[in-house]
Amino acid sequence: MDKPTETRVEETATEARQGNLGRQVLKVLIASLLLALVVWGIVEFFGQSLETSGTIQAPEKPAPGEMSPANNAAPPSN
Repeated sequence: MDKPTETRVEETATEARQGNLGRQVLKVLIASLLLALVVWGIVEFFGQSLETSGTIQAPEKPAPGEMSPANNAAPPSN
């Protein structure tokens, strides 16, 4: 059986690099940043509209002696 002979390839660091950094990577980074800013703006807009659309009312306090979940074990005071 013949073994294939190994040939050694000499390459510079730039030639050995698997991908090029350049305009393609820059385009992806800029597009993702712009998309993140658009989503953030949408969330801010709808978050503020939800805050101002209505007020949250506090639950009514029970009258003295009335049973409520907080004081259901206590007897009514008369």
